[in-house]
Amino acid sequence: SADDAYFYSFSRKRRPRVLCLYGAPDFLKAPRSGYFLSRILGGGAESLLDFDGDFLDLSLLGQARLSEYSAVLLADFKDISPSAAGLLDSFVQRGGGLAVLPGTRLSASGLKAIESWLPARVGPAVDSQRPQGLKARGSLLSGDFQLDRVNIARLHSLSPLAKSSVLMTNAADEPLLVVAGHGEGRVAVWASSLDPAWSTLALK
Repeated sequence: SADDAYFYSFSRKRRPRVLCLYGAPDFLKAPRSGYFLSRILGGGAESLLDFDGDFLDLSLLGQARLSEYSAVLLADFKDISPSAAGLLDSFVQRGGGLAVLPGTRLSASGLKAIESWLPARVGPAVDSQRPQGLKARGSLLSGDFQLDRVNIARLHSLSPLAKSSVLMTNAADEPLLVVAGHGEGRVAVWASSLDPAWSTLALK
């Protein structure tokens, strides 16, 4: 029986996992951005991408095993505490990825705890000069995605820093996605929110 169990078994490589941390209580409810993200990343079901996603309230970050994740998505929050910033800093320094989506609730000093290692300075939220259309560098979101039909109506102004790369802009060439290395990992900042009131990207 032991031989049969070995002969008929097979190994399956574990898919990479992403942890989505959120700061709004209604983040996962429609039509908030978390509603769409939970369907894209799985949220307990099958993911539409090549990795699986888990969702956790930002206040519970201390209970998470960050070593089990390849990347962290930080979305829809008011501010980041120094303790949370320290955990995320260590995670990225060891080779993890961090994507920051400031969103609609960000306070004036909400990014102070992590601003020293972000790839861009994040300014106040403004209306986009040219909402219609999205331009991506290289093959990022290429193919049948129809980037010219994406609408980014409102965004935080981003000022990229030295050694950072702008991977996505709107039709007015305003930076939308900026990435840079930090330790052994990478950090990305997205200028807008995935809430439909700000952009149609999550809907697309």
